[in-house]
Amino acid sequence: MSLLVAVVLAWAVPCPAAVAPAAHRSSGEGRVRPHLRARFKPIASDSVVMLIGDMPWPGRGGWLTTLKERIRLAAACGVDTVVLVCDTRTVEGSFEALDALLRLAERHGIGVMPRLIVDSAAFTERVPVTWPFVEQLPAFANTAQLAGAVSLLETVIRHLEGFPNVVAYQVEWGHYGESWINAPFWDSPSSTAAFLAFLKPLHPAFQRFSPADVAAWPLGQVMLTGSCLPPSDPRADPATVAEFHWYHHWRDATTRTITWTLRAAARSLTRRPIAGFSYAVGGPDGVIGHVYSAGEYLDLAFSDWTPMPGTAHEDFIRDAGFSGLHLAEFDFDTPYFTRDRAAHAAAAMAARGILPVIFYPHWSTALTDADIPALAALIRAHPPLSSPPPADVLLVLGHQQVGILGPFEIGLLPEGGAAVTANEPPGVVALLLGNGTSLDVASPDAYTPTLGDRYRLVVVCSPTEDHDGAFAAKVAATSSPVLVAHPSFLLGTPTRERPVVVTSAYCETFNPVALGSHTVGVQVWGQNTSSEPAPRIRFQGALAALGTLEGYTPNRTVFSFYDGPFDEVLAVAEFAQANHPTVARMGHVTFFGLITNLRDPLQRAVCQQALLATVATLVPEQRRVASAPASCPRAPASP
Repeated sequence: MSLLVAVVLAWAVPCPAAVAPAAHRSSGEGRVRPHLRARFKPIASDSVVMLIGDMPWPGRGGWLTTLKERIRLAAACGVDTVVLVCDTRTVEGSFEALDALLRLAERHGIGVMPRLIVDSAAFTERVPVTWPFVEQLPAFANTAQLAGAVSLLETVIRHLEGFPNVVAYQVEWGHYGESWINAPFWDSPSSTAAFLAFLKPLHPAFQRFSPADVAAWPLGQVMLTGSCLPPSDPRADPATVAEFHWYHHWRDATTRTITWTLRAAARSLTRRPIAGFSYAVGGPDGVIGHVYSAGEYLDLAFSDWTPMPGTAHEDFIRDAGFSGLHLAEFDFDTPYFTRDRAAHAAAAMAARGILPVIFYPHWSTALTDADIPALAALIRAHPPLSSPPPADVLLVLGHQQVGILGPFEIGLLPEGGAAVTANEPPGVVALLLGNGTSLDVASPDAYTPTLGDRYRLVVVCSPTEDHDGAFAAKVAATSSPVLVAHPSFLLGTPTRERPVVVTSAYCETFNPVALGSHTVGVQVWGQNTSSEPAPRIRFQGALAALGTLEGYTPNRTVFSFYDGPFDEVLAVAEFAQANHPTVARMGHVTFFGLITNLRDPLQRAVCQQALLATVATLVPEQRRVASAPASCPRAPASP
């Protein structure tokens, strides 16, 4: 049993008996002699790759014929590799259809990367999802089903190893085959039981939770506690709010554990490359998916950020924590790409070292067969740089899960996700891109001071990390200037040492962030508009030209400010009773507590100017060299 499976088992309770994969025809099983495999081009930066569509489950008429036509088209257009999406339920009982496609591709000299979405018709426990559409996803917190999934995946890969033209495997599960569940709560008996098994040992206050009342908060509920709440409100109980917080910590960790368990199983069975989705940041409208560090068990990261709808430029963001080949879908069925911008986009992707994958599934309406030769020629004309230079800024994003429904709405991470990734009004990411700043991204897991020192500036938007202080230590050891943007460090508590010390499910009112020998207190204030007027923001120092901002009112009246022995305070929130820094610098780290995607256009303009002006004070005009400037002494590097 792998260590990762054991971790999931430790969180769960006894589950139904393991699911045995259905009988399979094994005509393709067996290893391939090296000289046969060498006939097919490996996926590399000079590849031309096209996604040809799905083997759907349950199967519907016509798809097999269309997929065969796509393979013939690929061969005629100079495409050397096709991506074939295969829900493993499709091959339970028989590999006949899959084998026919692989043999046809083999005869045409085409390599195949199966995108294996691991699921079984025998899995009876499923997670129901109703947003954005109804689907039933496998409940892999059910450890028996996860073990069955590993066994099924092993059966499929052993079979596929017999085909010389299988050049790589992509291993996924869940929503859209993207290795996540797009629901705030996993409504299944095993998920609830596994979470309770994780929660109860943390603190005696959690013993009272049961399957009837755990994780029952509605989507969009602001889990803020405080003196303004009546005692009858469940949010007045810190343990209840902490439970909500820990649920999403458990959910994120379990999602990653399931993913790594499946990919580790694939890695143990083959020497061929393993690909997987590694969404460094989620969608362009403020919807945040999952964030993985792509490195574990992966050779190919699929995919990175693609352009935001409505922008006149193509912004491609690499996962800086992953050194392997990056791929991204050239998807003209979404607003991300328009056919008239294809050449520009191909060149922009190549400059960032990203290999386009022509997205032409059998249900596509945006392309025709006649478009494929030109797109293939564009990709051949713009091979990705094997070692692209670092972008201007490294954006560090935490494992922000689903929950932001738009630029203003609040989901599981109130304020947080939209403040970072919303397109209109722009959050931090869109604002920097619109100002001509290039971005790479890394997760806190993959971040190191050495990585950060390659960039002119490190921008941290990482609300779910820092449970053990390790990430803050890495920030302190970074020599490049660091900008900690709202709502960073707001989810650092409760910790395992203080599991119920919390005043909000998404942020703490006082979360110390150790930087060397100093401590910064991050505060979050849920404004009670009935009794407390909105504060005035007074800018000073390098931001003094912005003057004062009257009546600062963030979306949903939640914002952050700071305490600490700062070297410089650039903006102060002035309340009736006290003043608090909201933009301040301690050494090489600057804390920025304002929100840039405010509803009010005048307030929004001032806050956006404040962010861009702060960035301008931190980033020199010339690209910095790898060594740190003399004015920024290097702290001891963390491992």
